[in-house]
Amino acid sequence: MPVITNIEDLRVLAQGRVPRMFYDYADSGSWTESTYRANESDFSAIQFRQRVAVNIAKRSTDSHMLGQPVSMPVAIAPTGLTGMQHANGEILAAKSAKRFGIPFTLSKAITLETDSRSLEIAYKLEGLPPDFRQHLAVEFNFAGLPAQAAGRFFYDASGRNLGHLGTCLDIKQAQVLGLVDDWLDIDARLSLATASNGAPAGVWTFPIQSVSQSEGGFELVHQSVVVMPHWLVTPSLDGTWKMSMRLDLGRFSQRTGSAPGRLEAVPS
Repeated sequence: MPVITNIEDLRVLAQGRVPRMFYDYADSGSWTESTYRANESDFSAIQFRQRVAVNIAKRSTDSHMLGQPVSMPVAIAPTGLTGMQHANGEILAAKSAKRFGIPFTLSKAITLETDSRSLEIAYKLEGLPPDFRQHLAVEFNFAGLPAQAAGRFFYDASGRNLGHLGTCLDIKQAQVLGLVDDWLDIDARLSLATASNGAPAGVWTFPIQSVSQSEGGFELVHQSVVVMPHWLVTPSLDGTWKMSMRLDLGRFSQRTGSAPGRLEAVPS
């Protein structure tokens, strides 16, 4: 292992070890890469002031972030596809953050196996202080499912229609939330388990819309449906918190026994 003295040393080391496509994913920007270059030049403009003959016996980098004590005002930011840069990259980063007493922010990708129609998703937070109390929300975006259209709606565990797919819902306690598109024969069912602290999941839903200009003026264009389950995170006695959920992608016609595209009423 060579001696590492700065970030540039790490970049050169990664360039020689990581496959080209993974390296380019981490060390590049979009379009003209102007923001990418500005980030580097802005930090390069910051210089440390050298001071000598100063008593450093009681110097400390301890601070607070989001009301929690940290060993230094630094956090590991969300980094996509960390596992492609290094085996178990996210796990190792989380362990290092815990060792040095700094926050670790997780960004993750979930892979659907071939021929599988289900996703099992679990979260486990460890090393939480006894007074930790924060919200955790997980965002799902369902593109291609139109709002305010016949045969497209939300439903709950009993199968009750909760409104079209553009409806803004604030469900305080939810075990199941489903999305149906009768015309595409899609039945997406999200099952939410009670968290380890006994707290039920809540769910927010809302549409993602963009503004488009046409001959008739400005108009809203529906892009996707957001389903956001959320939990209040409080740790157990051992400082852990866990939850799990399951997303099943089925066919609406198989659940109802009807042919696709037969629903005519627009759900309220």
